[in-house]
Amino acid sequence: MNKAKQYSKEKYILFFVGTVFTFLFLIIFQIFVSAPIKSIVILWTPNFYLIVILYALLFSVINYWAGFPLHFYETFFIEHKYGLSNQDLLAWTKDEIKKNIISGIIFLLFVLLFYYVLKSTGQYWWLILAFFWMLFTLFFSRIMPTVILPLFYKYSDVDDDQLKADISKLAKESGIKILDIFKINFSLKTKKANAAVIGIGKSRRVILADTLLANFSKQQILSVCAHEFGHHKRAHMPKLIVFSCVSTALSFYLLNVCLDRIVVLCNASSIYDIKIFPSFLLVLYVFSLIMMPIQNWFSRKLEVEADLFALLKTKDIGAFKGVMQKLGEMNLADVDPPKIFKYLFYSHPPISERIAFAEKHEKSS
Repeated sequence: MNKAKQYSKEKYILFFVGTVFTFLFLIIFQIFVSAPIKSIVILWTPNFYLIVILYALLFSVINYWAGFPLHFYETFFIEHKYGLSNQDLLAWTKDEIKKNIISGIIFLLFVLLFYYVLKSTGQYWWLILAFFWMLFTLFFSRIMPTVILPLFYKYSDVDDDQLKADISKLAKESGIKILDIFKINFSLKTKKANAAVIGIGKSRRVILADTLLANFSKQQILSVCAHEFGHHKRAHMPKLIVFSCVSTALSFYLLNVCLDRIVVLCNASSIYDIKIFPSFLLVLYVFSLIMMPIQNWFSRKLEVEADLFALLKTKDIGAFKGVMQKLGEMNLADVDPPKIFKYLFYSHPPISERIAFAEKHEKSS
């Protein structure tokens, strides 16, 4: 427990340090770096959208390397310090390259779309951009199991035919259609355990970490799957997508309100002036911090619904409690964090609350 508390404490500190870094980076970049980079890019091409792409590319490269020490400490050093990572430096670097290529492509496409919509659709650009964000979210959810995840993990068959049959039966009883049940080589990267039902439509499938299969009983695995089925049965994914789209639309609207003031403060030629892009990001980042506790509250609410679904469907309180305790141990979760940290950071209820919820349900049954 002390190790889990210390691990969580370091994560909290890293979040606050990362927040301060982001603020300082965007402000410094806006004041000292943005205009010179714009001047350099304009020398390379007169085309507005090529300028946007080149500026965004340089911005993302500088941002990554400026934050690299903190990122490395958080994603590699800390995980090894607490014995959670199985990756060596080479494997971590390969994953970083793949993540950066994917995120870089998405970032460049988003920036290009942002300026195209901003320039061509008038005062309601923020609403149109939010609509495109929703389409992208749906598209990404669709391709995640078939395109993105296989870049980082290898799918394989679950060896236990009886377990597969029991999960398929549970899915049918829950009214969930799944393509198949797969094992992924989670242990190649981490000692943590997880499971999920990912994808939408025909791409929906159950994935089980090999660490979960190796360390949990069949009833505990069924409890985990029932929880995941509960998310889909209660339409939590559409609710989260709607929430995300509304939040995104509000953030773009806030940016729209601030546009003219940003232009004046930064001495820009227009709202399309690429040199004020860091200020745009700063406004969006501030809004995301404001929304984070609200989003986490909403997510915790959905997690409670999924927990209740699992308890009702499996009728196995012991398995559920066993899952929570073992996940807490394997993932070094702070089972009873301070309330302020729960409200700020936790997308799931703390382990102690989930166990107490199960015990309360058992007494009332």
